[in-house]
Amino acid sequence: MTNICAFQIYSKTITWSIPNVVRYKNVATNHKVYSMSSRLALACFLLLTLSGCTCWDGWDDSYVDDRMFCDGTDTVPRSPAVDLPPPVLSIHCDEITAIVQEVSVNFKHKRRLRLADAKTFYNEEGIHTIQLKYTTQELLDPSVARLLIVDLVDSMTDKLNGNMYLVPEFSHLVFLPSNFEIYISCESYYARYVDPLYIRYICIEDGIITYYAADLNDNNKNCWHVRKESFKTAHSIAVHERKAEEEYNKKYNVDLSAIFGDQRYVPPEE
Repeated sequence: MTNICAFQIYSKTITWSIPNVVRYKNVATNHKVYSMSSRLALACFLLLTLSGCTCWDGWDDSYVDDRMFCDGTDTVPRSPAVDLPPPVLSIHCDEITAIVQEVSVNFKHKRRLRLADAKTFYNEEGIHTIQLKYTTQELLDPSVARLLIVDLVDSMTDKLNGNMYLVPEFSHLVFLPSNFEIYISCESYYARYVDPLYIRYICIEDGIITYYAADLNDNNKNCWHVRKESFKTAHSIAVHERKAEEEYNKKYNVDLSAIFGDQRYVPPEE
């Protein structure tokens, strides 16, 4: 018989008997020692683990959801199955409207440019295009038209990229000149009926500026004068042109405050 465990009994008497247990006396301590067989030990272990005496339920995840409360009256409630609606795309339209109106009013008073229509295009990636349509009665040659479109785009991008609500909503986290679609219609009667070489139409798409001459409205022609350039090129020309003008005016003390300004000559009263 193989003995795998031994228990020292310190009580004086044992009133019950266990089968398959060998009893002998420890001479050194004068205590009775009981040795249990391996079969009985295995039976006791299985009885403890497989009966309801233990609360261990292994590593089953269902035990967490199906366990009882302390009072044993109810189970842990499960979350109900709810069909959530698809997410709705939204942007800060008011912020864009405020910036477009602020810049457009400034150009209306200083550059005679009037806003006719404005649209904002966006998708899951964010805002990717702002479309603006303007009209003007001013006479514009290619040089003045270049300065106008460059100043308009620079003013819009500075305001848009400086808005903390709109920057995270841009598709590239920054709004570039290539994200603009701007159309300016020059409706001067002088350009249409007298000198068709003035600018009739200006547009910028994908970072490319196109200037159309006023002969665009002549239905008797099969072609018209047109010029294309990238916004980067137009911006560089505008910056160097203004720098050269400032140096010239500073060198020769030229006063241009009354030229094309709000000041008008009023003859003295007699």
